[in-house]
Amino acid sequence: MPTRNRLIDVPFPKPSLLHFAKVLAGIAAAITFILLVFQPFGTADFEHPYKWLLLSGYGVVTLVAGLATYAAWAGLVSENRLDRWSILDQLAFVFVTTLLCITGCYVYWSLSFGRGLDVLSFFQFAVVAACIVCLPLGAYLVLLYYSYRHIHFAEVVPDPTAPAAEAAPLPTQLQIIGTGRQDKLRIPLSDWLFIQSEDNYIIVHSSNGGQVARHILRCTLREAEQQLGALVLRCHRSTLVNPQKIVQLSGNVTNAKVTLEGYPHPIPVARQFVGVLREQHAID
Repeated sequence: MPTRNRLIDVPFPKPSLLHFAKVLAGIAAAITFILLVFQPFGTADFEHPYKWLLLSGYGVVTLVAGLATYAAWAGLVSENRLDRWSILDQLAFVFVTTLLCITGCYVYWSLSFGRGLDVLSFFQFAVVAACIVCLPLGAYLVLLYYSYRHIHFAEVVPDPTAPAAEAAPLPTQLQIIGTGRQDKLRIPLSDWLFIQSEDNYIIVHSSNGGQVARHILRCTLREAEQQLGALVLRCHRSTLVNPQKIVQLSGNVTNAKVTLEGYPHPIPVARQFVGVLREQHAID
């Protein structure tokens, strides 16, 4: 499989409202911390009986404006677009969200201090706000890229022996159909290793020429489990493994881990699934 380096080829799973709220709350908390502790850009000289409350308000406004942006975005983005949502799309969404949050904070500043609204003051405020938010936002963006840079979109792997019309999946292949029905992932059963949940998406790990390939698909882990049936074995609430790849189950009930052929790292096994695995593989 060719290496994809363009941002538009690096997938990103649309986060749920809860996940997005957690990230946004972290950024808002970082902004509040910077304002209260470091007091940059003349904030230290600012005198007001409710100074700490007013400064904390910027974090609250950031959270509210960000959630409002998410709600609007969730209603506008089509299902087809979500299936091919990339980090480049996410960067554009983050930029728009940041701009709207800064605008919200500017209006808050204007109302709090009785200042008028004009283009020049907004530009000056936006420059200061961007400097404050650049550290937590930059850290988030770097984390995004390094978390997903080696993951690929799910694609149909064509079967050269199949007729032109849609054929039933071969029993020698693992096939998962995404929620949007736009993408499918078809991998030889001898290659796939395990499936890991990522909110409302899954990441399918498979061996590819001695290396581990990862593909993302908009589908819940439960939906994947229902589609695949006996081809998978659940070992954790967020993980399904290929039972044919299990070579060892080690540890006791509280810290059991399963080792898969072709994957260098042991995978944790939840307590409630140890018994099922024990029936097939003895614990050391």
